[in-house]
Amino acid sequence: MKLEKFIDTLSDCLQEAANEDEENGQGTLSAKYETDDYTIDLFYYKEKGKWLCEVCIMHYNGDDKRENPNLSEYLEKQLAGCVDWDVAEDCWRESEMDEWEAHGFRDEADYNRWRHGDPRNWR
Repeated sequence: MKLEKFIDTLSDCLQEAANEDEENGQGTLSAKYETDDYTIDLFYYKEKGKWLCEVCIMHYNGDDKRENPNLSEYLEKQLAGCVDWDVAEDCWRESEMDEWEAHGFRDEADYNRWRHGDPRNWR
């Protein structure tokens, strides 16, 4: 996998975690990317008004585990500020909508007025 695509994949992992978790929009966020050979833990946090990412890479080779600090440092720089909180907030709003709101109506009565007209005008 090319490095650019790999960074996009990790960024997508963080974005997906932000979209699913309404509680973390103000503080911290974590995500994990796993394969058979390695695990990448992503910790996204806000410091001095900027969103930063801490990356921990653990390679597995049999019983031997080792970290990769150089790649971790590079990925941290690339992933800083990668989450689009406007997209996450839209996802949070959509998850709170009921069936009627999701289709543009206030409630069932609003839909029925649109579909069938005002019942006072039925004759």
